[in-house]
Amino acid sequence: MDISTEYIDHFKARFLEQTGHRCSAFEVLIAKAPSPGAPPCDVVRLIREGKKRLPAEFARWSRGELGSDPYRITSDYRTLLVSDWSRLGFAEVDYGWGAPVHVVPLTNLDYIATCILVRPSAHKPGARLITQCVAAHGVDAFHRDMMRLDD
Repeated sequence: MDISTEYIDHFKARFLEQTGHRCSAFEVLIAKAPSPGAPPCDVVRLIREGKKRLPAEFARWSRGELGSDPYRITSDYRTLLVSDWSRLGFAEVDYGWGAPVHVVPLTNLDYIATCILVRPSAHKPGARLITQCVAAHGVDAFHRDMMRLDD
């Protein structure tokens, strides 16, 4: 699904107004993806806190100071695999017939919720999220919630 530049800018301004802190477009997009029913500002806060803790927690894990492996990927609702492909350069590669119109990952991970940020189709501003994070029966409601710009 495509997320407009207007929504991203709107949300970033609202987050700054509510918290006094800036947030990135990546944080906005990832907060929006898995959280219909949760305020995106709250999810951005969780993302930012997690990013802040990660270096120290990873160092503790690598030294064997944690009992269990917090980085083990599970296939239940607690895991969302997030990846940002928007700056990898795939959209600029020319194999002889011009730059690609659209680049998306091919995944067969039906058992792990995923959200991958890619560039939208050529000459289209904003961002594109490739998501696989809801059951088939919830896709329509999820899509409606994602397209709402009032949160």
